[in-house]
Amino acid sequence: AAAAAATAPLSTGGGRQLPPKSLASSTIEERRCRELRLQPGAERTLDVHYTPLNVREEGQPTPFRFWKHSFQLVLNVSNAHGAMLERKVLRCYCRLCVSSIELSSEGVDLGDIILGQTKRCTVQVRNLSDVETPVQISYRSNIIRCGKTTFTIPGGEAREVAVLVEPVQVEPGFFKRITFINLLNNSNQCVFVVRSNNIDNPTSTTHSPFFTVSFPDKQRASGIDFGRVVLNSLSVRAFYLKNITNGPLTVALKGKRDDLQVYKATGANTHDGTAGGTTTMTTTTTTA
Repeated sequence: AAAAAATAPLSTGGGRQLPPKSLASSTIEERRCRELRLQPGAERTLDVHYTPLNVREEGQPTPFRFWKHSFQLVLNVSNAHGAMLERKVLRCYCRLCVSSIELSSEGVDLGDIILGQTKRCTVQVRNLSDVETPVQISYRSNIIRCGKTTFTIPGGEAREVAVLVEPVQVEPGFFKRITFINLLNNSNQCVFVVRSNNIDNPTSTTHSPFFTVSFPDKQRASGIDFGRVVLNSLSVRAFYLKNITNGPLTVALKGKRDDLQVYKATGANTHDGTAGGTTTMTTTTTTA
């Protein structure tokens, strides 16, 4: 019976930061991977799995381009007593590339965003390497949407990612970090910071996921102010209902007092409750 031990080079390092010096052949250590015993006339198949860490050849200007690399697989054959019978060296070849991505910017400031509104920005993710790279987007927020959280970028190309921000509560000085993770290189993570000033609508007093109520004047109002009203006379004030859903909306309005009535204004500038439309409503009161 004979025993064969397979050894392969062991390289060190990791991540995007490469060692300043190349890995010379004199510094390569041999590591025993597996030892097996073969009966006379028996055959075994060895699967060689090679996982490079940071092996950079001399004269290679950039790690993001494919370059040729080679390593040795050594088979030491000995008998049952441990005496060396034969030594075989298998030369292995491959093409290596360090996967890396970068963002077109580090962040964006969207400024003021009124509750119920949506603002959009884009960031470009560029693949600096020759190898096709899968990217994962990681963030925790209920007001930010980025579409697909995992996508693939071909070598040397870029992909534009849209970021939507839709605030649901007043939050001045809002910021959120969005992390783009290179799934082929865990040390290569890019952070995109989204900032905004989420404020309330100064002309709106009622908040609903279906519609907004606003007033003609730009000053914030706590309700409808009829001002000075003469007895037995009619006073009219207007307010706006805006449909913020994706479909038609029907809203029932009525006054809680007999002397208060609600009407729908008609004209070229009014809508019928369709998605995104604004309807002008008028309220009248008669004092007795």
